[in-house]
Amino acid sequence: PYFICWNHLENGAKFFRLNKYKEGCTIHELNYSNLKKIKGYEDPARYHLFDIAAKEIMFADKLLFVEGQVDVGIIYKWAQKEERELKFNIFGYGVNGWCNFHIFLQISKELGIKKVAVLYDKAKENDKDPERNNIHLDDDLRQNKELYKDYFFCQLETEDIIDKDKNKKNGTFNI
Repeated sequence: PYFICWNHLENGAKFFRLNKYKEGCTIHELNYSNLKKIKGYEDPARYHLFDIAAKEIMFADKLLFVEGQVDVGIIYKWAQKEERELKFNIFGYGVNGWCNFHIFLQISKELGIKKVAVLYDKAKENDKDPERNNIHLDDDLRQNKELYKDYFFCQLETEDIIDKDKNKKNGTFNI
């Protein structure tokens, strides 16, 4: 990941990933234009979406997507507390919001990553987050069922990954 420079890709360089499987080898090319669709792409405060941890997507074999930075930290903290070894990468610092899941799933497909999982919460109908009112992951997945048929999607039984008193959301974890 240290050799990948987003500026080079933006200026026309190509990124190809070779995947070796039992049945042979495949070559996959990253479509850089998908990166520009990521909410926060131009925002300097969202630089973490493109730092060294995010670049690891280019080399991941088993990948978990979660919504945000807190989600990543909670999962690592839980695994440490429960003395469990995670045998997969958690993407960067999360996908930076509900509306970015689909784009990162597309990127995973382009790179030929076969083992991908998504962990997301139950979006409430009256959620004040405008992203969730316009984009529903479940609807998007139903429309693209064939595209993502090999990926695993897990919806939490709670409104968020953590309890949030301020928003009165019940979570799976209480920190």
